[in-house]
Amino acid sequence: MKLFSWLSYCLTFIGLLLLGLDWVIYAYVEPLVLAGSTALIAGAVFSLIAFLRREKSGRKFISLSVFIILAAAMLWFEPPAAATMLTWLENKV
Repeated sequence: MKLFSWLSYCLTFIGLLLLGLDWVIYAYVEPLVLAGSTALIAGAVFSLIAFLRREKSGRKFISLSVFIILAAAMLWFEPPAAATMLTWLENKV
């Protein structure tokens, strides 16, 4: 397996794990959501890099599709979560 495909798969898994942990504990922990979202975005970026380098691995498809599906689901079912995270980022930066 190639490097960027592997990194995209691992970061997507970590992002899903962190966002799932936030969902399981029934409390909105902003740093946890931020870390999970950042890992998902980084996984998608590494997946796009793997596409551009034409790496021969199927994991790059999994990472990018999970990112798109999860982002769409998060915006569809919990739009306040996205707004809260963006507000939190704006206040911290």
